[in-house]
Amino acid sequence: MRCRAKPLRLIALLTVAALILSACGGGHQTRFAVTPPTQAPIAATPTPLPTRAPEEAPNIREHQLYSSITGITYPVHVYLPEDYNSTDRTYPIIYTTDGQWVFGGFRNQLYQFGIDAILVAIEQGPNDRRAVDYRLPGAVNYFQVLVTELLPIMESEYRADQSQRTLVGTSYGGLFVGIALLIDDVVAPNFINYLSFDGSFYENPNGWHELLSDRFNANQTLNATLVLTTATEFGNHGSVSDFNRRLDANNFDGLDIIRFDIPVRHNDVAPPSFEQALQALFIR
Repeated sequence: MRCRAKPLRLIALLTVAALILSACGGGHQTRFAVTPPTQAPIAATPTPLPTRAPEEAPNIREHQLYSSITGITYPVHVYLPEDYNSTDRTYPIIYTTDGQWVFGGFRNQLYQFGIDAILVAIEQGPNDRRAVDYRLPGAVNYFQVLVTELLPIMESEYRADQSQRTLVGTSYGGLFVGIALLIDDVVAPNFINYLSFDGSFYENPNGWHELLSDRFNANQTLNATLVLTTATEFGNHGSVSDFNRRLDANNFDGLDIIRFDIPVRHNDVAPPSFEQALQALFIR
């Protein structure tokens, strides 16, 4: 069992009120910040975040990833920390889905909070491809796109600490992050942090229920940190809570679940969720 508390400093950039209640017991802990929910299954696209690059941090790189698995070309945006070109150190690396919407805002937050991490934002591809790649059964193939095609390319090009990988997703992307947690390698997982923001876990629940059962039967240890957030206004609170409860019931040893309810609408959940996750995982 891993039971630990993390310091949380409120940063006055977003007005998110969160009360953190810590509890230890069983094989893992779930920590809650609770606000009464308004439930409605939502899979709408996140609100685009600001895309203006900070003038002081212009370390942006652009790539095109052609996947032999899906046959799709995905634009990829990379943000490098401010001191990347003046050192030879390695950095934690954050991979996020829906890069077409979240790259600019997530990049600015990393810069503003002074977090030295590489950000890799992969776009959804053409024709609303996220509806295929982020949901079952397509999510299984898409996970292989990330771990067998994207990660090797990015980490041969940039100095990433491969023991400090984070995966992020919102809405359908949040569903995908939950699926990734369950299908990642049991012995040598590719990610250590999984950030799921108002995930659409109402989608094919029998599918991820089966994946959860398979993961538990394969190994009852799951060494990872999962950040679950929900939008309390027209969000996916009920289905996210179901995912949370089922993980709790399996009582994985080593799994640390951090839960935040965010008092915003579904489409606005990504920025404050990313802020809360950064506070919990990266800001000391």
